[in-house]
Amino acid sequence: MIIEKERKFEHISYSAKEILLLIGFFTVLTTLILALNPLATSTTPATANTAITPILRTVQLTKPLVDPANTIIRTTYDSNGNPPTAPGLAMKARVFTAEPEKIVYITIDDGPYPQNTPHLLEVLKKENVKVTFFDIGRQIEQFPSLLKAEYEQGHSIGNHSYSHNYNSLYQSPEAFLTDIQKNDDLIFKVIGIHPKIIRAPGGTSCFNINYYNLLDANDYMAFDWNLDTKDTDGNFSVQQIVDNVDKQIGNKHKIILLMHDLPNKASSTNALPIIIKHLKEKGYSFGTLSPQIMPITFPEGFRKK
Repeated sequence: MIIEKERKFEHISYSAKEILLLIGFFTVLTTLILALNPLATSTTPATANTAITPILRTVQLTKPLVDPANTIIRTTYDSNGNPPTAPGLAMKARVFTAEPEKIVYITIDDGPYPQNTPHLLEVLKKENVKVTFFDIGRQIEQFPSLLKAEYEQGHSIGNHSYSHNYNSLYQSPEAFLTDIQKNDDLIFKVIGIHPKIIRAPGGTSCFNINYYNLLDANDYMAFDWNLDTKDTDGNFSVQQIVDNVDKQIGNKHKIILLMHDLPNKASSTNALPIIIKHLKEKGYSFGTLSPQIMPITFPEGFRKK
């Protein structure tokens, strides 16, 4: 009996050792897990919607580095998507898509207007050409269905400010951004998108470095143009608008063409199919603007502080 009790005791003692070894193993394992993943110590309760954060993360700068005072001014992105450079400028690099050898982006500013927009849409549908409409918030408020028609026909929508008022827009970069964001919110309410492409009224020649920095920090991209139809001149006939375009085409491989959507300006609408025909005859294809398209911008704003 004594021998049997001792054997039982030895069995129990041996099992306890095993348990102690297991406890020690799991203690070491838990310590290693906590050391490798600090998030495991979080006191935030887990929920079904809690996202799992990977241990290894790509580090992204919250904002680009500011160019020093001795920076050489370059007013365009380079072929690798590196941003323009100028003293005090802080713009991020971009990734742009490849473009055809000869491409034209027709851009139509200042609408929508019931006197003209439906006719422009008819012409574009007939010609099977997509364009970019840079619309004004004041007009969108009055004619939201026309903005919706532009979007549903497959055209790109850009932000041309809410007010188009030079005096208020160019008081400061902050005033400009507030106006842009007001129009951004309005466009979203009508068609459900936040356009990140903008056209500054009068072009970016009205900018200085601070405008570029603030817009880029809010992920907006400004587009100017390199061919102006000058169709806002009320004295220009259809033929004069067409001739003006033909004279400026030259040997350009990439064209951002400026037109306008204004009331009682039938000459612009009537000139459009002729302009499209001439561009097609010269071998151009047509595209719409987006943040993936390298912009054309005026150089003046990069030289002003």
